[in-house]
Amino acid sequence: MKVANSVIFAIVGIIFSMIGAGSAIAAEAVIEVGAQQHVGFKLALDGTYSTGKNPLGEPDSDGDRFGIKHYTWAFGDGTPKISGEYSNTVTHTYNESGTYTVRLTVTDYHGITDSVTTDIAVIVLPNVTVSGSTGAAIQSAIDSLGGAGIVHIPAGTYSVAETLRIPHGVTLKGDGPDKSVLKNTSSTNQYFLWPTGDNVRITGLGIAGPGDSNYGIYNGGRRNLFIDNCDIHGFQYASTVTGGGSTTYENNFIHNNPTPGYGYGIMVTNAGYAIARNNEFSNNRHNVASGGNGYTATNTGYDFINNHVQYADEAAVDVELDAHAGANGRIRIVDNLVEDVMYFAGFRDGWGEIRNNVLRNVSGYLMRIGPPTHNGTPVTGAGLRHFHFQNNEATNSSTRLWLEQGENIWFNCRRVDNLIPVTDLPLDWNDCAAAPNPPTGLMVN
Repeated sequence: MKVANSVIFAIVGIIFSMIGAGSAIAAEAVIEVGAQQHVGFKLALDGTYSTGKNPLGEPDSDGDRFGIKHYTWAFGDGTPKISGEYSNTVTHTYNESGTYTVRLTVTDYHGITDSVTTDIAVIVLPNVTVSGSTGAAIQSAIDSLGGAGIVHIPAGTYSVAETLRIPHGVTLKGDGPDKSVLKNTSSTNQYFLWPTGDNVRITGLGIAGPGDSNYGIYNGGRRNLFIDNCDIHGFQYASTVTGGGSTTYENNFIHNNPTPGYGYGIMVTNAGYAIARNNEFSNNRHNVASGGNGYTATNTGYDFINNHVQYADEAAVDVELDAHAGANGRIRIVDNLVEDVMYFAGFRDGWGEIRNNVLRNVSGYLMRIGPPTHNGTPVTGAGLRHFHFQNNEATNSSTRLWLEQGENIWFNCRRVDNLIPVTDLPLDWNDCAAAPNPPTGLMVN
């Protein structure tokens, strides 16, 4: 409903005079999805730009894109709703043409709710097939669409020396990651696949880098990039999300990106957000890492849900899941299997939870909370806080915790930040069972 600006300003003034400074403001639900979708084709819907009040109690807690605790999606086609804490992005398939109204309802950490709707036109989108085996042939097919549509990349190996630019609403679709393989033949610190618009999908492709250089898939600020059923390997950065962009990763194999000093499976920086669910990770220096913008704290975060991490050897030893100083946003690592690695997690910044994971054969520390510095220089506003490590299962693994800083840090229902600094804190796996009221998730202070 549209309301005249003068009325809005009057209402806002009344509300602020009534609730006073420091009270929670309303949550706001936001849906990011392409207005046109292909019938019978999986699409991604992104609610990560919704905002609410986070649980930290800090001056900037209001209007936080990580301030939403619960999401409920209704798709308008009679199928069941999807609802949950980790449903900030979801996928759906409409099997019949038509116009459907999608509704997203969000609830923030203080119980404030909001809903929003948007209409999606489900039609038969333009569909072109690449003719040729070069990057130029692929780019020509992309450009021929002139808008949203599907580019089919048939089985074969494609030698690609240039950057492939993918506009708004375009899907690159291969015949499977072992069949349709894009081989990046340049090694000039290049962006290989570069979405230049929102609501792009990359699916069913093998994406092979030159070895120790280049960015495999670079999201420089685009919303709702969806990467699924791909094999991504051989890059300095297999994929990057930065500049406030958002990316969903599902059912991919991200592996063998071990470049010393780099070697990222997923790198999230500068107010970006990524959610990785149901993926396989192996032999990356860092499977996921987040950071700020140089020496500035930014609201950067990620969710790592129901993935499998395993190494065949220790050739790319480092922290599997990482947060550099400056990340500052929410990180949730839940329901994963991590095995045969040296170090599980290392954080310098952020807030969130590590919960319900199975850890096998972790030979080094389970978690290190390092100083909030970047290359030795303190980052203003950085530091780990409001973090819960609980209900995880460890087999044949170290129980070593290395804590150098943090505030309101909990390990298995035991608050430990009063013990800092400590370099070898033994973890009692029975602490939560003994707690009188063990928490089940993130709580409001």
